[in-house]
Amino acid sequence: MAISWEEASKRLDSAANILNSEIPGPHEGPIHVGIDLGTSDVVLMVLDDNGEPLAAFLEWAEVVRDGVVVDFVGAVDIVRSLLEKAEKKLSVVITSASTSFPPGTDPRLSTNILETAGLDVTKVLDEPSCVANLLLLDKTAVVDVGGGTTGTAV
Repeated sequence: MAISWEEASKRLDSAANILNSEIPGPHEGPIHVGIDLGTSDVVLMVLDDNGEPLAAFLEWAEVVRDGVVVDFVGAVDIVRSLLEKAEKKLSVVITSASTSFPPGTDPRLSTNILETAGLDVTKVLDEPSCVANLLLLDKTAVVDVGGGTTGTAV
């Protein structure tokens, strides 16, 4: 599903406006959940079937350092907490999610956390490729500068 830069910007603004909002907004229909385990924070986002943000939660954390999980139990606890907030907000049960990983690290570092939190992992992709897909970039290079790792995709 290709969208314009204007539509992508609108969706990012929408996500920013609902960030950490626990105001109920029950949803019916398919949802898509993504979880990013970053060096400085953990983010969970829920989209509807059209790619519109329904819920977005961020928690500052030091459970990952330079692309390596240094506090496995803490990471699982944060993911479970964010899941609980999203489920309560949308009146849904979340059973699966996608995730990403820094290039050059083992993707199982991310998938093991999600699976331990009780989720089925539906997709795993390196972070720069996720950015390229999100921004609908083709025939280009992406440099993803994170809090602890920098990844590239061409």
